[in-house]
Amino acid sequence: MYKINSNQSNKLLAFKIFLVTIFLIFLILIILWFIFFKNADQSITTFDRLNGQKAALVPPTKDFTVDEFKITLPEAWQLIGKQNPYYNEVYYLFQSTATNQENRWLRVYVNVLPEQYAVNRLLPITPSENKIIAGEMSTDCKNFKGAPNAQNSVNGAQSWATTWQDIAFTCDLSGASNQVGTASKQNGYAAPVMGEKSGTNKYFFVYIDQNAKPDYSILINAVNSFVAL
Repeated sequence: MYKINSNQSNKLLAFKIFLVTIFLIFLILIILWFIFFKNADQSITTFDRLNGQKAALVPPTKDFTVDEFKITLPEAWQLIGKQNPYYNEVYYLFQSTATNQENRWLRVYVNVLPEQYAVNRLLPITPSENKIIAGEMSTDCKNFKGAPNAQNSVNGAQSWATTWQDIAFTCDLSGASNQVGTASKQNGYAAPVMGEKSGTNKYFFVYIDQNAKPDYSILINAVNSFVAL
């Protein structure tokens, strides 16, 4: 009789130990979750609240070096070459080769550039030693105040003389090509930048984006990466 009761007591004790073990494991898992996962969620939430956006992956880029300057563009871009289509236009032409993004181009005019070139948006720039700092890009200029030009612009567009942040430029009223041009407050389209070897050259950027989803950050990042050589 004593032996039977003893066996029952041992079984009951083992069952209690089992329950306590399960409870402790469950408690440890909750503590670990709170330490590692809950805190991580709070950190992300704090980051979003302070910065207003989540971290984004930076697409790979590559540098392009020509005689006068070095510039950085997305990895899928290529240098087409130096172009001289008209007497008043000499520029380096870059183009995207990414799938469904081949309709993006960047022209970097050097010294020989049109005085009147119609664009749809203006990106103010400020030369700083051998670099360039991009400002705040305008919206589409077709609704800006201004005055019609007596003649079409040099690129054949119906144009409108207007300003953005006190910088005069020529607006393309048609908006067909979706072009963004650069200009400085002091020198307009022809922004002088001095390189150690190439000396002082005048630069004018024209970004053409005919994609269904234009990406103007390509121009802004390119301008900010510019280094005169």
